[in-house]
Amino acid sequence: AKEVSENGNATAEEVKTATDALNAAIKAKETQDASDKKAASLDALKAVQAQGNAIDEADYTPNSYAPLKDALTAAQNIIDNPED
Repeated sequence: AKEVSENGNATAEEVKTATDALNAAIKAKETQDASDKKAASLDALKAVQAQGNAIDEADYTPNSYAPLKDALTAAQNIIDNPED
C-alpha cells in the first residue's frame, strides 16, 4: 500500500488492490488482537478460579461461602462455554 501511495503513476486497479490488501490485513490484526485478549482473560479467570477453589468451604458459614460458590460456578460456566 505504501509503494502504491508513493507511486504517482499507479493505476486505479493497483490502488484498489493495495487498499483491499491493507483492509484485509487490518481486519486480520483486529481479529487476532480480540482472540489474544479473550485468551488472556480466560487465563486470568482460570487463575482466580483456582484460588477460589483452594478455599476450604468448611472454614466458612454457608451464608458467607455461598457468594463464592456462585462466583465459582459462573466462572466455570464461562470457562466451559467461552463463546457464550
